[in-house]
Amino acid sequence: MWYEQIYSSLITVGCVAIAMFTMLPVNLIETGHAHRRYMGSYILIMESLASVHSKMGCLEPFVISECISDWKAIRWTYQRLAEIVKPAERNGFLRIRLGPIEHIRGKIMFENESKVAYIPSLEQFFNWFIGEATMMADDQTMVDRTNYWGYFDYNYVFDIMDPENINDINWQHLGLDISPVDSTIWIGTPGAHTPCHYDSYGYNVHAQLSGSKRWILFEPSENMKPVRIPYEESTVFSSLDVIGADSSLQGKKIRVATLRKGDVIFVPPGWWHCVQCVNINDSENDLNNISVSINTWVPLANYDRIPRLQEAATSTMVAILIRSGLISSKQICSSESAGCYDDSLYDFEKLLKESKNETANDESLHRLMDFIEKQKKRMTVLPIVLFADFRAEQEKGPLKIIDSSDDSLYRANFTTSTSNLTSFQKHFIDSLLSEKVLTTLIAQLQEWA
Repeated sequence: MWYEQIYSSLITVGCVAIAMFTMLPVNLIETGHAHRRYMGSYILIMESLASVHSKMGCLEPFVISECISDWKAIRWTYQRLAEIVKPAERNGFLRIRLGPIEHIRGKIMFENESKVAYIPSLEQFFNWFIGEATMMADDQTMVDRTNYWGYFDYNYVFDIMDPENINDINWQHLGLDISPVDSTIWIGTPGAHTPCHYDSYGYNVHAQLSGSKRWILFEPSENMKPVRIPYEESTVFSSLDVIGADSSLQGKKIRVATLRKGDVIFVPPGWWHCVQCVNINDSENDLNNISVSINTWVPLANYDRIPRLQEAATSTMVAILIRSGLISSKQICSSESAGCYDDSLYDFEKLLKESKNETANDESLHRLMDFIEKQKKRMTVLPIVLFADFRAEQEKGPLKIIDSSDDSLYRANFTTSTSNLTSFQKHFIDSLLSEKVLTTLIAQLQEWA
């Protein structure tokens, strides 16, 4: 029967993971043996990265105010954006993620649980926001702008803009030797948000072109209850409701910054962050309340070595779980493909072999430190705020946060991606894809790579 196959897969994968984890002490003891030589290589890699991680651990997020006035992109009007942003050739539509303005505290709306609208141009999106156009979701329901937010999020500019317009973005002005081609653009109405998560590798630089965004951040050491379902490559989500200022956040060090036009925020590697588009005024029909921002993720060669291996391992495990039928496309964020087992395994094996090579001098780390040094005189490090103050600010809006055990409204607005998984199955998958298990798996495979 189908359920027997699923549980057989669960038991098999679980036994392998448990065996690897429990054998780690033995493997560490026997690194001197010939058949353990690559385990020693893995440990040396970890030791060589220790100094890099210690430097990263000293970094804090900061904001540089009004620092991109010479960017041509800062002068993009909403009309100009509607002209230069074009649907990717592969589908001919722009994808708008939708969510309800009413947010039930304790519930997290992940990307794969959102309604979606596909529209031909940003002009329709902007006109919908000011009440001059309609928009239909993928479930064939009309979307009322007074009850929903919309987010044109996570779009690489090379997919939707011509090169001459991409060059309006100028990271080099900030002292970052980064091409604008790899930038992503985010356009959201008040209330639109990204659930709390951290990026597995690199650091994040985010520039606000217009409107406003609230950033809520937590140190990497905070226990934010990480989960990997829903799955998105290089993104580890938190299972805590940050947008709703849930009481589970009490006692945690919360940092908040609100970006306005011309501001830039630096997010160090590993920092948890939740981002929300907010109003700049109370006018419902003012396009200036739409947030427009650009960001880029900058890789760090040495720092990213182990996280990239862990992400490759995660991708392979997810592909196996999909093949077994335990998870489906419903548990995968739309930005990801369902995953091909053979491709994932090939990429994982390739990274394992490359990890045995000697580490070259990491220029990317030096460039990061130079960037931070140059910004010291004009940066503002984010202060820690009290939970009560944070909750009060969130309750001011733009979302209407509801304290209620009745989640009928929640179920009516979007489905739950994990509804076909039992609580144990979900905990099993999250444990299987946890950093501890992946680290053990990689160490074991280093012997044979």
